[in-house]
Amino acid sequence: MRTIDEILDKIKELKSIKKDSELAELLGVKQNTLSTWRIRKTIPYDVFYHFCDREGFLLNWLLTGENNRIAEKIPPYYNVSSDAEIMEINRLLAESPQDKALVLKLLKGKKDIKEALEGFDISKIKEQEG
Repeated sequence: MRTIDEILDKIKELKSIKKDSELAELLGVKQNTLSTWRIRKTIPYDVFYHFCDREGFLLNWLLTGENNRIAEKIPPYYNVSSDAEIMEINRLLAESPQDKALVLKLLKGKKDIKEALEGFDISKIKEQEG
């Protein structure tokens, strides 16, 4: 497995990029996010996945240096939605990994509330209020 520094340097080499600011722009993150990754030795798999998907590289090759670097045909299970909101959530969570547990609790709580309300007829409740 490559280190975060090796991965970022490999991307710079592949794309003929010299500066971290250019690399950050390519990956769709702020430059201080790259610095944080390097300091914390964090590998943002979602960011690299989207980079590889967009550029036609194999994620496994980028992370390990093994196998063919070019994706000839990416299997369907590698397709990820290009939903901008999901990408923004991933970016924010990559910057603040401590928020992952909170987001998970919020989503589970919403699901629990939705399931609890499934048996209720909202129109009858509104009639009683009115």
